[in-house]
Amino acid sequence: MKGILFVLLAGVAVGMLLAPDKGSESWKKLVDGLDDVKKKTMDEIDNLVAKGKDLASKGKTAAQNASKAW
Repeated sequence: MKGILFVLLAGVAVGMLLAPDKGSESWKKLVDGLDDVKKKTMDEIDNLVAKGKDLASKGKTAAQNASKAW
């Protein structure tokens, strides 16, 4: 996952720096692009945390049910 994010960030940076815009415009686009990547990354982390909590809850329930069967 880290490798994909690094490649994505590097691609955004290179693309923005090679664009035919003025420097200030390129930097603004770069920052905006990085903000978008940050937001998407945080959303994905939130989704993974939610899935992890759900899985832990299911595991806890299964363990409780198994202990009652003993």
